[in-house]
Amino acid sequence: MKEFLKKVLLIILFAGLFYFFERYRFILASEKHFHLCYSHPLLNFASVIFGPVIGGLAITLGMFFLHINEGPVRWLLMGCALLNCASIGFLMRKIDIKNGFFYRKDVIYFNFVQASSNYLIWWLIFPALHTLILHEPFRKYFEEGFIYALCLSISSSIVATMFLTLYSRARFSEANFYQN
Repeated sequence: MKEFLKKVLLIILFAGLFYFFERYRFILASEKHFHLCYSHPLLNFASVIFGPVIGGLAITLGMFFLHINEGPVRWLLMGCALLNCASIGFLMRKIDIKNGFFYRKDVIYFNFVQASSNYLIWWLIFPALHTLILHEPFRKYFEEGFIYALCLSISSSIVATMFLTLYSRARFSEANFYQN
């Protein structure tokens, strides 16, 4: 019961952070046209640390409250974001970050996984589903998906890598503290 409650609280916490960063992202940015996305890298971090289920459910819940009154485009966006977070969390399970190990090869692997996932989902899957479901031009969403995947990959490589590195260093220091 305690473990279940912890998972529910983590999902609510990360969903709330996602909602906050998405809702007020223009206030946090210096330019309205170009900004780093803070919300998706935060949930990539949650997916790596706490698993794909918590990261995926947190992004789904956050996007649900963010886009509750919007149509099927946002539901499609929510499904693709869930798939993105869950795939990153699933592919990063072999990294032993909870024991304080996050080396250069792990950073390279994480950035490869998140960039591949972003490009696959936002550049190919989202435009194809958007065209099939809503019957709108593929080329428009193909180009937008490429730009969105590029922005998410850059912001995740900066923000999520920084969070993962800090988390692993804190875990490593804690392990050394208890060892001595």
